[in-house]
Amino acid sequence: TKTNHSPMLIYRYGKAVQSLTMMEMGAYLAQENNFEGNAPEAYSLLRKLPELYFSKELLAAPLQEPLVQDSWLPDIQVMVSRDQPASKKGLFLAAKAGHNQESHNHDDVGSFMIFKDGNPALIDVGAGTYTKDYGKSWVLSSAYHNLLPVINGEVQLTGRKYSASNVVYAHKENEVVFKQDISKTYSENSGINKWERTFTHKKGKSIVIADAYDCKMAPTTLMLPMMLVALPDVSKLGKLVIKTGDDSTLSIDYDAAIFTVEIETIPLQDAKIAKNWGNTLYRAQFIMKKPTKKGSFRFVIQ
Repeated sequence: TKTNHSPMLIYRYGKAVQSLTMMEMGAYLAQENNFEGNAPEAYSLLRKLPELYFSKELLAAPLQEPLVQDSWLPDIQVMVSRDQPASKKGLFLAAKAGHNQESHNHDDVGSFMIFKDGNPALIDVGAGTYTKDYGKSWVLSSAYHNLLPVINGEVQLTGRKYSASNVVYAHKENEVVFKQDISKTYSENSGINKWERTFTHKKGKSIVIADAYDCKMAPTTLMLPMMLVALPDVSKLGKLVIKTGDDSTLSIDYDAAIFTVEIETIPLQDAKIAKNWGNTLYRAQFIMKKPTKKGSFRFVIQ
């Protein structure tokens, strides 16, 4: 479990809002993170004092890993979807719309993460170490979030008005569809009139990310990034294959007539990020061969 969240805080918040799932999650993380041997946690006094009173209760509470199959949070426009309920087996998708002035904001409207059999494949890098120059860190940029277009060098901007529009979430028995337009997250200089993104998770089969865009004029350059935990196999044209476990791989199919792919190696020098992901991450750059004023394409992930 890759999480730096406080088991006690999650448990107490769940108790306050009467969420059994959050309480069970807090108890589960306490066990996973050896809470008894490390309590009280090294946070502020406001964190430490409650732990003196609630530690025994937390360690005795029923625990359960929160493998929720489907969830939609309309206030922040975040969704999750997994192939099977209460199971890590298969594909897991987490995606967001929202805006670019959230708490501890990254410029990542329209981004997503995908796991396979409980293991990360397409990731959100997460937060780095906070320094005086952290606002300039690459981890905040949309250029390092999954499939967020970089158009003529333009990336998403920070601010409340830079938000998704026309957001729709629809859940059926064996399919989840999540749509949004991310065009308003860019400056007018980007020349984007429309950039519609549709996530379709067909349970037990695939996750499809389909984009349709319209620009004021054909871009000079257009690149879509993808953040990966492992170096992908790119030997077959139109397909990336990522090893996600000893006997598990994730395949990403793309249109080789539209894109070329370059793989960038990113050495991790930030200790906080390296603790989660090791010493190296990889960024696949899907570069459009001949950018057009308008067009559509899709990525199929299995």
